[in-house]
Amino acid sequence: MSTPEQLQKALESVIDPNTGKDFVSTKALKNLVVDGGNVAFDVELGYPAKSQIPALRSALIAAAKQVPGVTNVSANVSTKIVAHSAQRGVALLPQVKNIVAVASGKGGVASSQKYRRCGLWQGRRGQKHHGR
Repeated sequence: MSTPEQLQKALESVIDPNTGKDFVSTKALKNLVVDGGNVAFDVELGYPAKSQIPALRSALIAAAKQVPGVTNVSANVSTKIVAHSAQRGVALLPQVKNIVAVASGKGGVASSQKYRRCGLWQGRRGQKHHGR
């Protein structure tokens, strides 16, 4: 029979490609439950990664199945982006968690295309964006 400690050790081998750290030490691994051969856990990412979730989920399940006695794995990978305040006394904007400023420094030549490409990139990562 597997133990939570064995599972955590196995899941430490899966490295987040965006941070270079494992999901256990960064406390992204949550709600680990071991019930005989059945294992369930959640991984909560602190950044948008919609396109990467299937690959991360597969890697986590494969790592968990390496533990002797594990027969079934249920892994939920989700994102939870926390709003950050930038300056004391400045109210946060409703429905806005973070603001990313983009500048090309080119003096207007092809700037709108750079903003458009940035917006498309954000959309692929699951972020909402509002152009100028």
